Amino acid sequence: MFNKKIADVFTRWGKKAQKLPDRNEEIKQIVLNSFQITPEYVPEKKPFAFRWIVLTTVPALALFLMFNFWHNYNINSLSSPESTNFYATVETDQIASYSGAAMGLSARETGLSKATSFVESIADKISMPEPEPMITTMPPNYYNEGEDITDTREFLKTTFSFDIKTRNVGKMHTRLKTIIRGYDGRIDNSNLNEKYASISFVLPKSTYDSFVEEVTEIFPEKFITIHENSTNLLGQKQNIEDQTEYASSTLETLKIERIDAIKKHEDKKSASLKEMGRLEKNMNILLDQRKTISSTEKEALKKIDDQISYLRKIHNDVASDLMRAMTQHKKDLENFDNQIKNKENNLIELGKQDTELINNVETVNGTITLQWISLFNMVNLYIPFTKILIIFFIGIIIFYLLFGRKSKEIYLP
Repeated sequence: MFNKKIADVFTRWGKKAQKLPDRNEEIKQIVLNSFQITPEYVPEKKPFAFRWIVLTTVPALALFLMFNFWHNYNINSLSSPESTNFYATVETDQIASYSGAAMGLSARETGLSKATSFVESIADKISMPEPEPMITTMPPNYYNEGEDITDTREFLKTTFSFDIKTRNVGKMHTRLKTIIRGYDGRIDNSNLNEKYASISFVLPKSTYDSFVEEVTEIFPEKFITIHENSTNLLGQKQNIEDQTEYASSTLETLKIERIDAIKKHEDKKSASLKEMGRLEKNMNILLDQRKTISSTEKEALKKIDDQISYLRKIHNDVASDLMRAMTQHKKDLENFDNQIKNKENNLIELGKQDTELINNVETVNGTITLQWISLFNMVNLYIPFTKILIIFFIGIIIFYLLFGRKSKEIYLP
């Protein structure tokens, strides 16, 4: 480019002047020497805008990471064991599940919020990574104490829940209730508003797997989360069996003791009646003897009368003892009958408990929560916005460190 311009200048001058320029050889030599000059290195000035972009990227990344940490910390604190009673009864858990506040959901998450603040609107736009479900250690079961470890039977009680994100909460709420009833399920509670819905229900265990398969096929994988918990109620089963065995054994013992008591009483009654008969016979013999003695024989009469009085006293004592034994025997029989009746009622109650346990095992308790999702959050499920921002910020910093501080060299003639 530079050579062409010089040639053009001399060409135009030559056409105009029609002669060689003055000092032509000298100028030619100077031009030729100019191409042998050592090139100078002139550093290129750095773009001012790019430097400011880098300077603002670092604090922006720091603020974004702080906001991410703060948001996740609040989510974890809401679901921490200190703020939630994990050991509440089943009935309390079911009642609490019907309320968005009791489930640890904020007003914004249940769709019942009023005007949101600027920070909340940003949190709605930027979906932070959801915390992993916490694995909690349940309190030791009373029935597991002293449990026979050689018993390998399983009486699994299953509970599960679906967390579903959808664009049409009302339509899916109706459809899921229809599916539940189609699998012979029973709906215990249903709650619906514009952006949130919940269903609590019970299913036969035989239809559980088919139900889960059908529901999971309706929604994309990233739009549905299933939580399942199975607890072996073997300890309760063993406790009922032990109580049943003890009650049955006690009942048999009471029946045997009652029979023995009746037999002993009959033997004693028979012996007492026999003794009373013997005494009456002896008294009759003495009375007959007394009739043969003359009234003048007072000594003989007194002796016989004393014997008769003695035998009558013994007879009365035996009769009194028999009456007391009969009264006590009646009370003993009533006591035996009451104990036997109590044990029979206890066995009936244990039978009901065993039936209830089996029925409980053969059913599955489920909960479904539906939450409206925005288009932005739908995209964010597949391409996490936070990761893109972090990678973008880090890429700018790395690019600046590698290339932004280097000066490009321009070779000038």
